[in-house]
Amino acid sequence: MISNIIMTLAQNHLKNEIAQFLKQRQLAKNSYQAYAYDLDQFCQVVAEQIDRSSLSRYEQFLLPLKASAKNRKLSVVNQFLYYLYQSDQLQTFYRLTSQEKLPKPSKETKQVDLSGLYQEKEKDIGQLLALFIVELGLTPSQILSLEVGWFELELRILRLVNKQQVRILPLSEQFLTYFSLPQNQTYVFEHGGKPYSRQWFHRVLTTYLKNKGLTSLTAHSLREEYIKRQLAAGLDLSTLAKRLGLKSPITLEKYYH
Repeated sequence: MISNIIMTLAQNHLKNEIAQFLKQRQLAKNSYQAYAYDLDQFCQVVAEQIDRSSLSRYEQFLLPLKASAKNRKLSVVNQFLYYLYQSDQLQTFYRLTSQEKLPKPSKETKQVDLSGLYQEKEKDIGQLLALFIVELGLTPSQILSLEVGWFELELRILRLVNKQQVRILPLSEQFLTYFSLPQNQTYVFEHGGKPYSRQWFHRVLTTYLKNKGLTSLTAHSLREEYIKRQLAAGLDLSTLAKRLGLKSPITLEKYYH
């Protein structure tokens, strides 16, 4: 009875720490739920305390899982372990590792032939809108908010600025053959000194894609093509998530099979 009470108290303490950790992370709703689930599961497995023995038990618990799910859970738990160490809840810094690598993207995750977007530099502004998505993975609202001063073409980078963070995105040589900075304006795409509307964006992009015979594509599906191409090129999920501005790579795991 006493041992059960001690275990319950220890688990409650761990759950309180999980709550504090999640609060500190300021995660989006979906990411919060995924983190909470993985950490609650971790709490149940390690039971009364965190030490090498209980962590080995957790690693054994993960063995039957696919590499993608296992690596996601390990990432979440390692972040939590680091938080506990930083807040002096643990005297020893533990870090779990996985010997398994994520599989290559499935051949079933086929890429759409987008060669028509690259045939030649066109006057149609829709081409540039499409390339900003396919080459950089930007959303329509991010593209419309792009400021001329965010580009450093000599360094081939874009400093994408928003209220919460600054993301550094590399600009490929291929992309730069189609893009040149406009002069004497604040935004890359503006009218009367103000950014164009989302309605304008979708109208121009839809018309351009229709003219290219790509009527099934949208801004969303073009962004998925960016993700597929980056993963096929060997970019890891964590780096890709950062480039996309995601707080967690969890939502990208569906692109692995």
